[in-house]
Amino acid sequence: MFVVPPLADSYITGDATTLAAVDAAWTAQHQFGGALLGEHLGQLLVIDWSVTISVIILRARMLPHWLGVS
Repeated sequence: MFVVPPLADSYITGDATTLAAVDAAWTAQHQFGGALLGEHLGQLLVIDWSVTISVIILRARMLPHWLGVS
């Protein structure tokens, strides 16, 4: 969010060297922020949510035990 506007401004107003640099910076930012941090953090949060729901199911005993174990 904070990286995109300056990169867009540089891309619009820059010369060929600036365009190549902005392209490389965008790719690096996208791979680091989107793929590395975003995907991994998302997976960790899904795991945390799944474990929490399973524990709640097992402790509440309102649903079948197999559902919490699965």
